[in-house]
Amino acid sequence: TVDEEALQESFARNFICHIQKLKKTSQIVPGDSIAVGFDIINGNAESRGCIMGLLNKWEEAITAGIGSKLCDLKTTEMQGELVGATEETLSLGKDSLLVRIVIFRLSTLAM
Repeated sequence: TVDEEALQESFARNFICHIQKLKKTSQIVPGDSIAVGFDIINGNAESRGCIMGLLNKWEEAITAGIGSKLCDLKTTEMQGELVGATEETLSLGKDSLLVRIVIFRLSTLAM
């Protein structure tokens, strides 16, 4: 529905904003290769699934907005130096989800 689309877009925008804020406060210098990881701390399987789908759908916009790929911490082993971390509550409709966002300066990213 149109409402759902708007909700998703605002979620994606908020997500990007939080990551951009975190990037500003992290010890990142221009030229650093970074990876952004996230983990959904609460929420049921359904809301988590919904978020994952949403992040996939908006992946290009998010990648462009944050200047790096977004990695799911549950499935990606991050290697590198942790340079920033935050936990934010993002709302998706009636659900409030606590999302952990981390930024790594990469040595190499193990896939």
